Amino acid sequence: MQASTPSTTPPSPGRSEVVYHAAGVPERFRVPIVTDPDDAWNRKRAELWGMVGTGKGAIVLIHGPRGRGKTQMVCDVCHFVRNGLGGRKPVNTRYTTAMDLFRDIRGAFNSDVRELDLIQRYTTPALLVIDEAHERGQTDFEGRVLTEIVDLRYCAMRETFIVTNETPEQAQKSLGPSIWSRMTQTGGLVEVNWVNYRAGGGK
Repeated sequence: MQASTPSTTPPSPGRSEVVYHAAGVPERFRVPIVTDPDDAWNRKRAELWGMVGTGKGAIVLIHGPRGRGKTQMVCDVCHFVRNGLGGRKPVNTRYTTAMDLFRDIRGAFNSDVRELDLIQRYTTPALLVIDEAHERGQTDFEGRVLTEIVDLRYCAMRETFIVTNETPEQAQKSLGPSIWSRMTQTGGLVEVNWVNYRAGGGK
């Protein structure tokens, strides 16, 4: 069954603090942005929201230069999905940066926690957001972990959003052929490239 088309206007945050904390969303991005429904940024956010819960297990690369509102956008989607807005059933979401993900998995080497248990922390949520994917060491370990997590989510039909400042060509090289192939099959690319909000352009 196809998911209903989401409204482009976010509802009231409601219990957002509890929701955002549980989802791992940074404090700076815990208040959803309210914009003109016809705003390009808002339309892209609605597009991403519409990709969650379709049963396709979309893997999506959100790419664009710094300061375009990519992190706020995906954090808003986490809020909408986890709260079950738009008449949908609430589902678990998880936000992480790539470096935090790898740091978490490496922690298994010096603790009693099994690596498999930590991997499952990232494979079980209905939506996983991996931000700052360009901030990686490009090591074999990181490549193996990222590919394993994305592949497990692909097989389980769960949505994965990967956020990067890289160009598609750079991302294709850094993510590797396995992730890229699954991404082009299920979700594809969403470009976020307009005014730099950090330079006084709004948002």
